[in-house]
Amino acid sequence: MRRSGLLVVAALAAGCVGGGTEVNEPVPTLFDDSTSTVDLGGDEATSSTASTTTLPISERLPELSEEIPGAVRTDDGLLLPITGTDGDVWFVLGPCGEERIEPAATAMQIGSQHVVLDPGGGDDAAGQVNLAVAQRTAEMLEVDGVAVALTRTGPVSLSAATRGAAAPATGAAVFVSIQRGTGGATTSEAPRPTVFRRADDASSTRLAGLINEEVVDAFSGLEGEFVVHDEPGVRVLLNQRGDDYFRVLQTSAGVAGARVEMLSMAENETALLGTEEGRDIEARALADAIVRYLVSNEEGNGFIDPFETVRAAPTSNTPGDC
Repeated sequence: MRRSGLLVVAALAAGCVGGGTEVNEPVPTLFDDSTSTVDLGGDEATSSTASTTTLPISERLPELSEEIPGAVRTDDGLLLPITGTDGDVWFVLGPCGEERIEPAATAMQIGSQHVVLDPGGGDDAAGQVNLAVAQRTAEMLEVDGVAVALTRTGPVSLSAATRGAAAPATGAAVFVSIQRGTGGATTSEAPRPTVFRRADDASSTRLAGLINEEVVDAFSGLEGEFVVHDEPGVRVLLNQRGDDYFRVLQTSAGVAGARVEMLSMAENETALLGTEEGRDIEARALADAIVRYLVSNEEGNGFIDPFETVRAAPTSNTPGDC
């Protein structure tokens, strides 16, 4: 668990007040993010003291998948899921979600990954912040031996369908889409994330709960007025057909997935996110939550019964230039 000494004070106009019913309040759980003591089960007939050892995180991670199609990294930094091969070319999902041919000579193949991070947006301010947070999160995870791929490494937009599909294509255990606040908003004395989980998916629910717990704890040292979603916490959002509203959660099915909205791009939050320390707060929280998901059975907290459970699906989930 991380703490920040930042003190942020700003006056923001109040928004519309709403909210869901809090099922359980966030209670930080102490977690050693580098090692853990494991009982090796000594011989009770000859010794009353169980032997213990300390295993590094790298030795407790799930095994990387072997039978996967993989993905390719293009010259402009996009991660495109492979759908098939034919000699010296790959068939991939393109930036707009369409199938296209990618010559082997023009891209690098990406194999099995533990985690796929999805920095939402493109070359706008929010997209730049999301990318910086994702890159920092990846650096922190890689220190612990976690294999991480980003859906994009540059200021280029990518369809939700393609971003989500990159997770199962690479055999990932975790998919996290990093976003800024959307929808209705109100003000709060402390930042609160909104974490969307996949419906009827226990692994997605556990991941989302751990993300909420870590982000709430990381933000607990900040003071001021912050713009938050009108229903913060861990929740489900469906479309009118009864499917998950967010396309990235639909296409990453089979992988523990969550879409997290952290600090918004309001004035107070933007000032914080413009600093390396501010971005590190978010990145550290995400990295710790992901590691806890991978090496423990903890469930996190912050689950709510939201007022808004269904929202009409958009007609398109593709970037504006598609």
